[in-house]
Amino acid sequence: MPFFDFDKEINDVVGVTKWKVKKIIKQVDRETAWRCKIPTDLVLIRKEGDTEKQLISLEGFVYDPVEGARYREWWKGYHERSRKRTDDFKDKKIPPMRTIFYLNADDADLLPPE
Repeated sequence: MPFFDFDKEINDVVGVTKWKVKKIIKQVDRETAWRCKIPTDLVLIRKEGDTEKQLISLEGFVYDPVEGARYREWWKGYHERSRKRTDDFKDKKIPPMRTIFYLNADDADLLPPE
């Protein structure tokens, strides 16, 4: 049985809740990695200069009103589609725990029956 030093981090109900949340998040992270086949031995190699600050300049940029209008329409459509998808999902009244542990929780039609 693992040893937990509750005296260090848990002093009241809020402490218990925080501890449980950490454990649940850790488990969700493991499950996601397992379901999405994310390797546990992922190695990141740092290279010299990969964290140096870069200056990004808009010098020479010319605003194109046609492109700007096209982008605004695209953004508006994106928000409308997202809002509709969220509303459709909320209308399904799916219990929160099922949305956490199901891989395609954003696609309510794929959820298994209760």
